[in-house]
Amino acid sequence: MGFRSICRILDVSNVTILNWIRSFGQEIQSLQCESKEI
Repeated sequence: MGFRSICRILDVSNVTILNWIRSFGQEIQSLQCESKEI
């Protein structure tokens, strides 16, 4: 599914979807860094 189709389904802007994906990616990256330290 593309960003624009997700936007249409959720009725939000494509910028909102991109921000959600970026924040999710940063959260995953921080979790990976924490697991490597253990």
